[in-house]
Amino acid sequence: MGVPAYIKAGVENSIKEFVEYWKSLGNSCFTTKDVVEFIKRRKSLIWSQLVSMWGEGGKNCGRRYTPHTYIALTINRLVKKGSINVEAGILKNDIHIRDKCDGPFVKASDTWGNPCVKHWIIISKSKRK
Repeated sequence: MGVPAYIKAGVENSIKEFVEYWKSLGNSCFTTKDVVEFIKRRKSLIWSQLVSMWGEGGKNCGRRYTPHTYIALTINRLVKKGSINVEAGILKNDIHIRDKCDGPFVKASDTWGNPCVKHWIIISKSKRK
């Protein structure tokens, strides 16, 4: 099922808005779950459109592809295009628990559909590759 252009644009703009909002709070890193929660709370129309396509998502939802998956893939796409100034990784002083997660992943909450969730670092434009 293809994602309608207006939903795709809505999710992309929501992610860009989240990064700016998160920076304005003085935060330097976040997880994909933080973005999902932002969209759920502040972009409820976009969230409901995603849920109508793939269901709610999260632990025990019975689906491999959910709104969480779509948002995670959209973050990856925006990073690769240079549309948002973030990179996958973990800061040395980060408070997230790694547990059994490798690479740029940290332990997810019990409600997340996966034991690990991707971690992102906000970078300055000058550090962009």
